[in-house]
Amino acid sequence: MKTCNKCQKELPESEFNLRSSLTGERRGDCRDCCKDRNLTGHRVSMKKLLAHDATGITTKEKRCNRCGAWKPETVFALEHSFTEKRRNICGSCVANDRDKTRVQARRFRCTCCKLLLPRSRFYTRDPATGRPMSQCKRCQIENGKAGREAAKKRPPVATTRPTGPRPIGIDGSGRIIYAT
Repeated sequence: MKTCNKCQKELPESEFNLRSSLTGERRGDCRDCCKDRNLTGHRVSMKKLLAHDATGITTKEKRCNRCGAWKPETVFALEHSFTEKRRNICGSCVANDRDKTRVQARRFRCTCCKLLLPRSRFYTRDPATGRPMSQCKRCQIENGKAGREAAKKRPPVATTRPTGPRPIGIDGSGRIIYAT
């Protein structure tokens, strides 16, 4: 005999579920208390699992992870065509996400001024792919002017050419041949 932790009833050990099949250890609460706990929402939200639609047919309801509303299961798209598992986001939330990404897809963020600008404000990096440059046209022009002005202010770098004969090759014994 064992006492349940929840209802404090003394019941035979067969009325308690196994905690571990390896050790044979039993849970502290009886099977009836486990069922009650599961039905009240500890593991499975049974609050609105079944609902009646307008036709009076009992349908399952599911909670949308995005908007939090309880909706009929038919509003949620199937994960794959070969399973009955449905997605966790309702159809209207998926449509809203799709609209937001379409609007954002037409706009790009400049890495210099950090503004979200339309595609027309960027030069094309590669005409074949149509990818835009990372900086907008205005920032590229300003950075180009600043770079040219800084180059004008810098002193010229002296380049010296080596004098004397230049090497043209190596002969069979490994010696360098110079031009004369």
